[in-house]
Amino acid sequence: MSGKSKINTIEYLRVAITAACNFFCLYCREKTEKYLLENYINISVLRNVVKVFAQYGLKTVRIAGGEPLLVPHLEKYIEAISPLVEEVALTTNGYFLEEKAEKLKKAGACFGVSAGYERPLWFALNNKKPEFKYNYNYQNWYPAVEFETKNARKNVGLFDLTAFSKYDLKGQKTHSELQKICTANIKDEIGKTTYTQMLNEDGGIEAD
Repeated sequence: MSGKSKINTIEYLRVAITAACNFFCLYCREKTEKYLLENYINISVLRNVVKVFAQYGLKTVRIAGGEPLLVPHLEKYIEAISPLVEEVALTTNGYFLEEKAEKLKKAGACFGVSAGYERPLWFALNNKKPEFKYNYNYQNWYPAVEFETKNARKNVGLFDLTAFSKYDLKGQKTHSELQKICTANIKDEIGKTTYTQMLNEDGGIEAD
C-alpha cells in the first residue's frame, strides 16, 4: 500500500439549490411543510463545488430543487458553471418558465416537455445549437443518464429526499401490505432500502 487513496471518476452531479417550491404535490411533500426561499445556495458556492468535482472528471450538472426557477437570477448560476462542464441540465415544474424563458434561452437552454410541463432539459455549451438529435437508436441525452446510474452503482450516490413526504409504517402486516402496492420487491431487512413505485387500486403509479 502506498498510503494514497484512489479517487474514482465522478461524471454526474445533481444539486438542489433550494428546497422552496410553489407547489405542494402529494408525492413530494405535505401541505404543512414550508421552505423559505431565502435558503438557497449562492452562486459562488455552487461554482466552487462544481470546480472541485470537475477535477475528478465531472461532465454533467443537473440543477434541481424544490423549484429552481424561484431562485433569483438562475441564469447567472448556469453561466457560472457552464464553462466548467460539458452539460448543464435543469429540473423544474415549469410554472415560471414563461417569464424566464428568454433568459434561459440566452443561456443555451434546450426545451422539452416532462410531466405535461415545458422546461429546459439541458443547456448547450460553447455557443452550440441547443437541440435534440432524434434517433430510433442512440439518443444524445443518454450520457447524462449513464453518468448518474454508473456513479451511483460503482461509487457513491447521494440522494436528497428532504422535500419528499415521509411515512412511518408499523405493524405485523406492514411488509406484506407494501409488497401488494409496490412494484419492487421490498427488502425486509434492517438497514436496507428499496426504491419503488407505489400503485393505486387501478394499477396506476401513485408515487415513488
